[in-house]
Amino acid sequence: MGDICTKRIEHLRNKPRKATILLGIAVHDVIVAKLVYEKAVKQGTGTTLPLQPTQQD
Repeated sequence: MGDICTKRIEHLRNKPRKATILLGIAVHDVIVAKLVYEKAVKQGTGTTLPLQPTQQD
């Protein structure tokens, strides 16, 4: 990412792309989870899981 920002890799700066810098911050996980969820809902795919634990027999 540093090379792109400092124009050491110029050809990548001219193409429309999305990029991220992962810093190990939990908010990144939340943002990505939201995007994945929204995409799954839009495509009508995925599995709904219970958020509360169920009792084991």
